Amino acid sequence: MHGRLKVKDSSEKAAEKAIEREKKRVKYVAGIQFLFEMRERGSYNAEAFKSSALLLQVNPDALTLWCIRREILLYLRKRHYENKLLRSEDDGNKTEKTTETADEQDGEVADEKDASSTNHVEHSDWKGLPQTWKELASSELSVVASCLQANPKSYGAWHHRFWVLQQLCNDISEEDQQKVWKEELELCNLFLSKDERNFHCWDHRRAVTACGAVPAERELRFSLDLIERNFSNYSAWHYRSKLLPLVHAPPPDSCYPIHENTFHKELERVVNAVFTDPGDQSPWFFLRWLLQKQASKPQLVHMTVSRKEDGSAEVVSSFSRVVDEAAVSAMSPLHLATHVTWTSASGRPLDSVWLCEVAGDAAGDVVVAGGERVPLSAVDVSLRVTGAAVACPAAARAVLHTLLHDCRLLHQLDADNKWVLMSLAEVLCFLGSTDNVTEACDLLQRLSSVDPLRAGYYTDRRSSLKLQEAVAVQITDSTTGQETKFNGRSLGLPRLLLPHLLACCTHVDLANNNITDLAGACKLVSCTHLVLDGNPLTCLQPLSRLRRLREVSLASCGLQSGAQLAPLSALSSLRSLVLLNNEFPPSEIPVIRNSFQDVVSLKV
Repeated sequence: MHGRLKVKDSSEKAAEKAIEREKKRVKYVAGIQFLFEMRERGSYNAEAFKSSALLLQVNPDALTLWCIRREILLYLRKRHYENKLLRSEDDGNKTEKTTETADEQDGEVADEKDASSTNHVEHSDWKGLPQTWKELASSELSVVASCLQANPKSYGAWHHRFWVLQQLCNDISEEDQQKVWKEELELCNLFLSKDERNFHCWDHRRAVTACGAVPAERELRFSLDLIERNFSNYSAWHYRSKLLPLVHAPPPDSCYPIHENTFHKELERVVNAVFTDPGDQSPWFFLRWLLQKQASKPQLVHMTVSRKEDGSAEVVSSFSRVVDEAAVSAMSPLHLATHVTWTSASGRPLDSVWLCEVAGDAAGDVVVAGGERVPLSAVDVSLRVTGAAVACPAAARAVLHTLLHDCRLLHQLDADNKWVLMSLAEVLCFLGSTDNVTEACDLLQRLSSVDPLRAGYYTDRRSSLKLQEAVAVQITDSTTGQETKFNGRSLGLPRLLLPHLLACCTHVDLANNNITDLAGACKLVSCTHLVLDGNPLTCLQPLSRLRRLREVSLASCGLQSGAQLAPLSALSSLRSLVLLNNEFPPSEIPVIRNSFQDVVSLKV
């Protein structure tokens, strides 16, 4: 009706928005094409420089545009600033007063130069630019800042900003550099105040603090300020976990990831955060890191010296982490008058299991428990040395028992809180003992149903705990004897976990688990008897490196082809092979018997 404002329906609004978007798209595409053409000709001018800035403010994620802009900046630095070719404003005014004839002649000359040479630029096009490279770089930082306002999580913008900062600091004094890095930290603070979990800004901040030599103590205080402002700031907790070992490094024999005094303070702080909001995952992650019981450097797990019939000895050393040959020689309790060559079990330069051959008349000794030295000549059969474990101090155990009590209280309030369950399991593992490990395994089993998306992780963790407990019970400290047996039946192992713990075992029984992959089996270098019955094995290739194997049992492993047994044919010492209750075609049975005709006892 007359006099009434017509209200547009949704279809009309959508059509108008589509038209506006199309206009913007056409302009954006035209600008991109213009820059690409300029780059292809190698001819940069002020219009290209300004256009790239406008396009990047619209779309800061266009990495190619940032690359083009860096090319233009480098060109300007080389041609206009380093060679002092940037014309003054007076020169520009003189150029504007030339006659039309002169302009035409200059245009013809310019066309000829463009046809014969690239990277030609009319310097009058660049008037109005800053007079120094420092001023240009500073103005470029302002351009990047405006782009980050549009998208604070732009990979290209943060990368370009740090590149500009590096270029700027290359040409200024150290005092001015410190001012630049200080201002950049303030910008990081601004962006983190708007989004405290902007990992792009956190990465940029770490790079800035490294270049600006910002003390780790200052950054540690910064992380604490953010945490006290918001307990849910996961990034601040993570940053703190990286800084604490630098500022409060633990002694070599400590069971903590940081110094003991600091450990107690951090533990109290994170427990308060946990009780504030038990459902917040951020402090729980920090608590799990704080409870890590891992030595700061690799340690010897076991070393076995086995005497052979010819009088020589073979030494097997296993370590808590992969090491190189030099580290093996430095950490080994074997001390010889002559140099020996260590060989890794996998043939790689880094491994957790190493072997060496020692001549029968070699002079030397082995350091066993308590620092006692046993002459190598006195080892007539076998000697095993167990590395010293990192002990948990009484004070730490008291703190952990208090934490355990707190976690149990939270568990009573919320029985299905996965963070409470995980922390309970971590504390119990840290405290050790068979009962605690059993309870931790039950909690991990419960977690598999509470958090089914990570059931595989919990299964691996539970199996590792069971295996470690079985190794601790069955393989004692310094022992002499020819055989070392390990019974790992029905532990629920999904794969061959922690094989370096079994490197000294001669008899290994892993029957009735769920092992499909034998990766890492090459570390069972001392094994002579191996039982893998009831495991759904898919590949036996890792067994081909176990040259000591004499007896192997693969009953009920779901093997379907004689070709799967090919790796075993390389074992010259094999004397007994059990292949009962597999799925071999009847036609392959004779072929299998023929392939292992040298085996004394073959059961198919």
